Amino acid sequence: MEAIRELMAAHHRKISAEVATIREDLKVLSARLGTVECTSSGHTSQIEELKATVHDLKQLAALHDQQLATQKDKRRQNNLKLQGVADSVPEAELPHYARRLLTALLTPKVAKSIILDNIFRIPWPTTAPPAATGDIILRFQSARDKRAVLEATKGLTIYTFEDMTL
Repeated sequence: MEAIRELMAAHHRKISAEVATIREDLKVLSARLGTVECTSSGHTSQIEELKATVHDLKQLAALHDQQLATQKDKRRQNNLKLQGVADSVPEAELPHYARRLLTALLTPKVAKSIILDNIFRIPWPTTAPPAATGDIILRFQSARDKRAVLEATKGLTIYTFEDMTL
C-alpha cells in the first residue's frame, strides 16, 4: 500500500510540475497574444489611414487629369490649320515658311510680335494621292495672335479647329 502511495505521490508531483509548466506557458502565450492584439489593432488603423490616403491621391490625380485636359483644350483653341502647303517644304523649314507667310499677310510689326509655339505637318492619310498638297498646323502662343491672323486673312481659305485632337 505504501508503494502505491509513493507511486501516486510521484505521479502527483509529476502532474503538478507539468501543470505548473503549462500555467507558465499560458502566461507567456497570454502576454504574446496581448502584444499581437495591440500590434494588429495598430496595423488596422495604419491600413485605414493608408486607404484614406490612396483615396485622396486618386481624387487628386483625377483633378489633375481634368485640369490637364482643360489646358490641352485651351491650347488647341490656338491652333490654325493651313491647307495646300507643298510637300517641297521640308519639316525643318516649316517655321521659316510660316514666318514668311505671316510677314506676307500681316504688317511687319504685327508679324514680328506673333509667337508660334509649334508648327507641324498633319500626317498623310494612306488613301491620299501622291500629288496632293499637305496641311500644317500653326499653334499660336496666344489667342490674340491667332485672331490677328484670322482678321488679316478674311476671304482666304483657312480652317480653324478648336476641338481637334492631335
